[in-house]
Amino acid sequence: MKILHTDAFFGFGGGQRRYLSFVNEISKKGVEFLLFANGKNSVVDKFKGKVYKAPFFFDLDIFSFFKFFYIILKEKPDIIHTHAYRDHFFATILSKIFNIPVIHTRHVAFPMKNSAKNRFLFIKSTEKIITISDFSKKMLLKSFDNNKILYEKVKTIKSYVFPEKNGDSDKIRKEFKIKSDAKIVSMITRVVKTKGHIWFLKAIKKIKDNIENVKFFIVGEGDYLNTIKKKAIELDVYSDIIFTGNRVDVENFYTASDIIVYPSEYEGLGVVVLEAIFYNVPIIASDVGGIPELINEGNGVLVKCCDENAIANEVISLLTDAEKYNNIVENMKNWYKKKKNSNEIYENMYKIYEEVING
Repeated sequence: MKILHTDAFFGFGGGQRRYLSFVNEISKKGVEFLLFANGKNSVVDKFKGKVYKAPFFFDLDIFSFFKFFYIILKEKPDIIHTHAYRDHFFATILSKIFNIPVIHTRHVAFPMKNSAKNRFLFIKSTEKIITISDFSKKMLLKSFDNNKILYEKVKTIKSYVFPEKNGDSDKIRKEFKIKSDAKIVSMITRVVKTKGHIWFLKAIKKIKDNIENVKFFIVGEGDYLNTIKKKAIELDVYSDIIFTGNRVDVENFYTASDIIVYPSEYEGLGVVVLEAIFYNVPIIASDVGGIPELINEGNGVLVKCCDENAIANEVISLLTDAEKYNNIVENMKNWYKKKKNSNEIYENMYKIYEEVING
C-alpha cells in the first residue's frame, strides 16, 4: 500500500502534527508514505518518507500542478490523501486522469461555501472525508445542507496528538528572571484573532487585582500580535505580560506554567488542550467547537466563549483552591493514560485506507 499525502499549507500546526502521527504509526504496518508539500512548511523536514516540494502559489499554479502530475506518474500511489484546499483541488483533477481515489482530512471547522466547485471537490470527487471532531463533521455537513451522499463519506477520527518532549521549567524562570514563588499563567498559540487573546488581556486586569505575584506569558506570533500589544497598553496590563514571539521550546513554557488559558472563539479540536493535558497543566478553555470533546472528564475547565470575567474567576479559583487544582491535574493524568494507550485512531485510519483500496 502506497499513500501520497499532499499539503499546500504554508505553516506548521495541528493538522501537520496529526498526519505526521498517523504516518509514524501506520507505517509500522508496512505502508509506504510519500509527501508532496509546500517547501516552506517545516513539515517537509519532519516527515518520515520520501518528500517532494512545490510552492503552491495559487489554485491554478501550473508549476505545482505539473509537479504533482510527475509525482503520480513516477510513484503510482494507491491513494492520494489531501490536507489543504489547494492541494485537494489539484488532486481531484488528477484523480480523474489517473483513476486514483482521493481522501481528504478537514483540519478546521469553518463553514464551507455550498458552491458548484465545492460540491464537485468534496461530494463528487472524494472517496472519504476525515473530520477531526464531531463538531467539524457537523459544520461540514451543515455547509452542504446535510447532503446524504456526503454524510456517507464523512468519518470523524479524533487524533490525540501529544507532545514528545518534556520541558524544563527552570529554564524559563531563569531566562525571564521570575522568582520560584511567583505564579505563571500562559497563553500558548498562534496570535490570530480567532484565538481570543483579547479576552485573556481583559481577564488579566481582574486577576492581578485579586492575586499578587502573578506573571503572564503570551507565547507565539501572528498577524494579530501588534493589535494585541496595543490593546495591552490600552488596558494597562502590558507591563504584566511577557510577549515571547515564536519559540521552538514551547514545552518549557508549558512546564513552567501553573495555568494555561485558551479562550479560542472557534476551534476544530484544540491541540493546545492536548498539550496542556500532556504537561499536566490545568487549562481554562472556551466551550466552543471540538474543545468540549476533549475537556469532558474533569480534566480542565470550560468557560463561556468571550467572557473575560469567567476566565478571571476560574484563574483566581485555581490559584487559591489547591484541592480543585490537584483534582484537575489527577484527572488529566488519567485521561492522558487512557488515550495514549489506545491505538483505535490509527486502526480506524488504516481501515479507511483498506476500504478505499478494496472498494
